[in-house]
Amino acid sequence: MPNSEPASLLELFNSIATQGELVRSLKAGNASKDEIDSAVKMLVSLKMSYKAAAGEDYKADCPPGNPAPTSNHGPDATEAEEDFVDPWTVQTSSAKGIDYDKLIVRFGSSKIDKELINRIERATGQRPHHFLRRGIFFSHRDMNQVLDAY
Repeated sequence: MPNSEPASLLELFNSIATQGELVRSLKAGNASKDEIDSAVKMLVSLKMSYKAAAGEDYKADCPPGNPAPTSNHGPDATEAEEDFVDPWTVQTSSAKGIDYDKLIVRFGSSKIDKELINRIERATGQRPHHFLRRGIFFSHRDMNQVLDAY
């Protein structure tokens, strides 16, 4: 890969994709560890340059000029602009942080309460995962149906 600076954000994005393919092919071809490490370092460097230039992390499915959706255009668009959550990004404009109760309503899920955790423990015969016990996983959809089926 040439050492010249990419002329645009799109070129940098494409360089990252190309370097990522190179890393994958080296790993698949059982290349030497030094060769793979060198390619990975270059990939990390490109991603850091992209983040510095774009102001956000590189996302393979989101080229520059084609931003990820930042708000819903439905009836609660003003609330969606405050909190944006997807599998890769969590953003809020509130100083208080993310309002998880609003997320539960917006995604149509239910809170994971102590009763559900106890039910999981009774059904499986062992302690539930520590993410459940500590409240890191805070909501669910259809867990009661899963437990009924179990």
